[in-house]
Amino acid sequence: MSEPTPVPTPEPTLTPAPHVYEIWNADVSWLEARQRCEDMGGHLATIGSREEEDKIIALIEESSAKYIWLGGYTGYDSNGVLRGAWITGEPFDYENWTENEPSGSDTDGTSENCLMMWHLKDYDRWTWNDQRNNPLAVLPYFAGNIGYVCEYE
Repeated sequence: MSEPTPVPTPEPTLTPAPHVYEIWNADVSWLEARQRCEDMGGHLATIGSREEEDKIIALIEESSAKYIWLGGYTGYDSNGVLRGAWITGEPFDYENWTENEPSGSDTDGTSENCLMMWHLKDYDRWTWNDQRNNPLAVLPYFAGNIGYVCEYE
Protein backbone atom coordinates (compact mmCIF):
# COMPACT_ATOMS: atom_id res chain seq x y z
CA MET A 1 0.00 0.00 0.00
CA SER A 2 1.45 3.38 -0.96
CA GLU A 3 1.48 6.47 1.18
CA PRO A 4 -0.99 9.22 0.19
CA THR A 5 0.55 12.19 -1.58
CA PRO A 6 0.71 15.10 0.81
CA VAL A 7 -1.29 18.17 -0.18
CA PRO A 8 0.70 21.39 0.19
CA THR A 9 -0.62 23.85 2.73
CA PRO A 10 -1.55 27.12 1.01
CA GLU A 11 0.31 30.22 2.10
CA PRO A 12 -1.83 32.33 4.41
CA THR A 13 -3.13 35.55 2.94
CA LEU A 14 -1.85 38.41 5.03
CA THR A 15 -4.16 41.34 5.48
CA PRO A 16 -2.68 44.59 6.71
CA ALA A 17 -3.47 45.45 10.29
CA PRO A 18 -5.90 48.33 10.62
CA HIS A 19 -4.53 51.65 11.69
CA VAL A 20 -5.54 52.68 15.18
CA TYR A 21 -6.00 56.36 16.02
CA GLU A 22 -6.09 58.09 19.37
CA ILE A 23 -6.87 61.73 20.02
CA TRP A 24 -5.35 63.74 22.83
CA ASN A 25 -6.43 67.18 24.03
CA ALA A 26 -3.34 69.11 25.11
CA ASP A 27 -1.98 72.60 24.55
CA VAL A 28 1.31 71.47 23.03
CA SER A 29 3.44 72.48 20.09
CA TRP A 30 3.68 70.32 16.97
CA LEU A 31 7.12 69.10 18.04
CA GLU A 32 5.82 68.18 21.50
CA ALA A 33 2.83 66.34 19.99
CA ARG A 34 5.14 64.45 17.63
CA GLN A 35 7.38 63.39 20.51
CA ARG A 36 4.45 62.30 22.67
CA CYS A 37 3.10 60.04 19.91
CA GLU A 38 6.54 58.54 19.33
CA ASP A 39 6.97 57.94 23.08
CA MET A 40 3.73 55.91 22.99
CA GLY A 41 4.93 53.80 20.05
CA GLY A 42 3.11 55.63 17.27
CA HIS A 43 3.42 58.78 15.22
CA LEU A 44 1.31 61.82 14.50
CA ALA A 45 -1.47 60.69 12.17
CA THR A 46 -0.98 60.77 8.43
CA ILE A 47 -3.86 60.83 5.96
CA GLY A 48 -3.78 59.03 2.64
CA SER A 49 -7.44 59.20 1.61
CA ARG A 50 -10.77 60.87 2.26
CA GLU A 51 -11.94 57.70 4.02
CA GLU A 52 -9.00 57.83 6.40
CA GLU A 53 -9.60 61.52 7.03
CA ASP A 54 -13.28 60.84 7.80
CA LYS A 55 -12.27 58.32 10.51
CA ILE A 56 -9.99 60.91 12.08
CA ILE A 57 -12.62 63.66 11.85
CA ALA A 58 -15.13 61.41 13.65
CA LEU A 59 -12.66 61.09 16.55
CA ILE A 60 -11.97 64.82 16.57
CA GLU A 61 -15.65 65.65 16.73
CA GLU A 62 -15.99 63.56 19.90
CA SER A 63 -13.33 65.72 21.58
CA SER A 64 -13.26 69.36 22.64
CA ALA A 65 -10.24 70.23 20.50
CA LYS A 66 -10.64 72.73 17.67
CA TYR A 67 -7.08 72.72 16.33
CA ILE A 68 -5.52 69.32 15.64
CA TRP A 69 -1.90 68.50 14.92
CA LEU A 70 -1.29 65.91 12.19
CA GLY A 71 1.93 64.24 11.05
CA GLY A 72 2.56 66.49 8.09
CA TYR A 73 4.84 69.40 7.39
CA THR A 74 5.60 71.70 4.50
CA GLY A 75 8.78 72.67 2.73
CA TYR A 76 9.99 74.00 -0.58
CA ASP A 77 11.02 71.61 -3.34
CA SER A 78 13.97 72.13 -5.68
CA ASN A 79 11.76 74.32 -7.92
CA GLY A 80 10.77 76.61 -5.05
CA VAL A 81 7.23 75.21 -4.82
CA LEU A 82 5.77 74.78 -1.33
CA ARG A 83 4.80 71.11 -0.85
CA GLY A 84 3.43 68.92 1.91
CA ALA A 85 5.15 65.80 3.27
CA TRP A 86 4.37 63.14 5.88
CA ILE A 87 6.73 62.39 8.77
CA THR A 88 6.54 58.69 7.84
CA GLY A 89 7.89 59.31 4.33
CA GLU A 90 4.77 57.86 2.71
CA PRO A 91 3.45 59.58 -0.44
CA PHE A 92 1.62 62.87 0.11
CA ASP A 93 -1.10 61.98 -2.39
CA TYR A 94 -4.21 63.21 -0.55
CA GLU A 95 -4.59 66.88 0.39
CA ASN A 96 -7.33 68.97 2.00
CA TRP A 97 -5.81 72.44 2.32
CA THR A 98 -7.82 75.51 3.21
CA GLU A 99 -8.03 77.99 0.34
CA ASN A 100 -4.67 79.78 -0.18
CA GLU A 101 -2.85 77.22 1.96
CA PRO A 102 -0.20 76.16 2.51
CA SER A 103 1.15 79.68 2.75
CA GLY A 104 4.57 79.05 4.29
CA SER A 105 4.33 82.00 6.66
CA ASP A 106 1.91 83.72 9.00
CA THR A 107 0.74 87.32 8.63
CA ASP A 108 3.57 88.43 10.95
CA GLY A 109 6.17 86.69 8.76
CA THR A 110 6.71 83.72 11.10
CA SER A 111 7.47 80.50 9.25
CA GLU A 112 4.60 78.01 9.14
CA ASN A 113 5.53 74.43 8.33
CA CYS A 114 3.49 72.21 10.68
CA LEU A 115 0.24 70.61 9.52
CA MET A 116 -2.85 71.47 11.57
CA MET A 117 -6.45 70.49 10.89
CA TRP A 118 -9.20 72.89 11.87
CA HIS A 119 -12.90 73.39 11.28
CA LEU A 120 -13.83 76.50 9.33
CA LYS A 121 -17.37 77.67 9.86
CA ASP A 122 -17.40 79.54 6.53
CA TYR A 123 -16.76 76.25 4.71
CA ASP A 124 -18.56 74.04 7.27
CA ARG A 125 -15.83 71.43 7.01
CA TRP A 126 -12.49 70.37 8.45
CA THR A 127 -9.53 71.58 6.41
CA TRP A 128 -5.75 71.81 6.68
CA ASN A 129 -3.53 74.77 7.43
CA ASP A 130 0.22 75.08 7.72
CA GLN A 131 0.86 76.54 11.15
CA ARG A 132 3.77 77.76 13.24
CA ASN A 133 5.17 75.15 15.64
CA ASN A 134 3.68 76.77 18.74
CA PRO A 135 0.71 79.06 17.95
CA LEU A 136 -0.29 79.22 21.61
CA ALA A 137 2.81 81.31 22.33
CA VAL A 138 1.31 84.27 20.43
CA LEU A 139 -2.37 83.45 19.84
CA PRO A 140 -4.24 83.14 23.16
CA TYR A 141 -7.46 81.85 21.58
CA PHE A 142 -5.68 78.52 20.98
CA ALA A 143 -5.59 77.92 24.77
CA GLY A 144 -7.60 74.85 25.74
CA ASN A 145 -8.37 74.07 22.10
CA ILE A 146 -5.33 72.19 20.78
CA GLY A 147 -5.21 68.45 20.26
CA TYR A 148 -3.29 65.88 18.30
CA VAL A 149 -3.96 62.47 16.77
CA CYS A 150 -1.57 59.58 17.23
CA GLU A 151 -1.59 56.71 14.76
CA TYR A 152 -0.46 53.18 15.61
CA GLU A 153 0.23 50.66 12.86
